[in-house]
Amino acid sequence: MDMCSDRGKVLQPCGSFAGTCYSLGLCINEKKCRLQTTQFLGMHLDAKTGVMTLTEERQEALQLCLSLCQLGARVCRTLCLRLLGLMAASVQVVPLALLHMHLLQRCLLCLGLCPQRHLHAKMLVPRGLHVALRWWKNPTNISKGNMLGPVLHRHMCSADASLMGQGAVHSDKGTGGGWGAP
Repeated sequence: MDMCSDRGKVLQPCGSFAGTCYSLGLCINEKKCRLQTTQFLGMHLDAKTGVMTLTEERQEALQLCLSLCQLGARVCRTLCLRLLGLMAASVQVVPLALLHMHLLQRCLLCLGLCPQRHLHAKMLVPRGLHVALRWWKNPTNISKGNMLGPVLHRHMCSADASLMGQGAVHSDKGTGGGWGAP
């Protein structure tokens, strides 16, 4: 993205992400970049619609852990901790995830297991834990995405790159360098 000083050069926004960029004074060089779905940190970001969703791999990992937590099944406590980690990683992407994650946390705390001594302890999945996971087991809930929210903080960052090197300036602090030899 290049900085635009002339608002007349800015193309009409093609989605909420592009609209956010334009409202910040950025213009998207249509020749150099394409607005498309990108993946990072277990999330997909659809630049055209401005919607973040969990990746297929992250959803499958979550569903696999959930499938092992059947009522009355013996599971290792590390599986529950992995499940909590996957849930925590999805909080910014899955609507109401934090609310439903608290139910699982409360159920695990009620078991009274010591985090150090009972890390690999096998435990039966009690009814309360099974009920706490019901919302997560619905694939529709975890496949929903979140729209990018309003801009709360704005930071000016200028960047440029050439065949020789790259550079950027943020808050009066600059960085740059040349490209290394292949």
